[in-house]
Amino acid sequence: MIANKQNEYDNLGALVSAARLAGLIDWDHIVDRTRNLRSNAHWESAANMAADVAEQFALDKWASQRDYVEVWIEKDAFVGVLDVACEPLDVPYFSCRGYTSQSEMWNAAIRRLLEHHEAGQNLHIIHLADHAHRG
Repeated sequence: MIANKQNEYDNLGALVSAARLAGLIDWDHIVDRTRNLRSNAHWESAANMAADVAEQFALDKWASQRDYVEVWIEKDAFVGVLDVACEPLDVPYFSCRGYTSQSEMWNAAIRRLLEHHEAGQNLHIIHLADHAHRG
């Protein structure tokens, strides 16, 4: 076990960096989802853009259901696990990244969940988090 302390985090980071540089850990096996390059989308032609957009078209499978489900996960590192489970079922999911901010709770309540509640759907949030015993 590694203690949740800054010096332990720093030591682990140095160890992982050294292992990557030595070729012992594949660069693609550890993902940093917090630092992303953002840019405008580009296509070679309008036809290419239309084809890309057509691939993204999907009807909301939950719109006419009695229940509406979202999955919230505490750790951003596990989002890749949710991709595999949630995307085929069209279940929305999001990472709280340690805790859910007030602005995200407001967005969830006012912009998403209220709409489903007013449509008569039963709301379900599946929250996946560690439940370490402290005492």
